[in-house]
Amino acid sequence: MNRPQYVLQRVAATVLLGMLGMVATARPPQPPLDPLAEARARQQIADQKAEAQVLEAIQTAERQFKSNPVRALRALKAAQNDVDLAVSLSAAARKKLTSALQSKVAQFEGLPLPKPGPEGDPAALKPRNDKRAAFE
Repeated sequence: MNRPQYVLQRVAATVLLGMLGMVATARPPQPPLDPLAEARARQQIADQKAEAQVLEAIQTAERQFKSNPVRALRALKAAQNDVDLAVSLSAAARKKLTSALQSKVAQFEGLPLPKPGPEGDPAALKPRNDKRAAFE
């Protein structure tokens, strides 16, 4: 066998092995993604991340309150501002985190804690409003 033919066989064998390696490591085709499910998953992740950040801010503020109450209140209000400006949070998570931060601020300021109850829930007020409308 002469030298050019030997070199060509080596090059062809190397190219063939490279192509086989690419085929062997290729990823299988993936099913089409559901954009709504992906958006829900991202929103849940954002909710969990925001919840962790708010809990951390509350714990930090509780530690700081003993030595510097002004700084603790400022940190809670900054966390409240972050929650208000977060566009990726769901309404339920935003409401939950806002109420947690507001109750902690009220506790630190010595104000009465906000009362959760039917006065803020429109579904709970509906029977009372229906009776009122029937009476009028």
